[in-house]
Amino acid sequence: MEIIEFLNREKSILFTILLFTNVVDYLTGCWKARILKKENSKEGMRGIFNKICCWIMLLIGFILSFIFNELNELFDLNILYIDSIGWLILISLIINEVRSILENLVESGINIPKILTKGLDVLNESVDKIDLKGKK
Repeated sequence: MEIIEFLNREKSILFTILLFTNVVDYLTGCWKARILKKENSKEGMRGIFNKICCWIMLLIGFILSFIFNELNELFDLNILYIDSIGWLILISLIINEVRSILENLVESGINIPKILTKGLDVLNESVDKIDLKGKK
């Protein structure tokens, strides 16, 4: 029940989106492998392992955000946006998953409008340019 309440919170929808894109990326990857006749259980397990590593990286990002935020308050370091590390990682992971889904679809023979891939590139670049000291 607590998980459902958490998922109903304002920002937690991003976690749901990441989980959804993880599943869709895995399924489109399997579909691509089947179309290209490159199905391989070892590669499938590697894909699942990569998804698990994404969640571990996200957890580490939020732990670091918590630690740095506590150090910031304890020592009055005045480091801006340090509590955003986890959120920036989450956004980057979602962008990467969507990009991977689009790549899987393109490699499967589906035409994807270039505006989708270009838009993701621009969005990813803007996230990468964020300076944790509060400057862009």
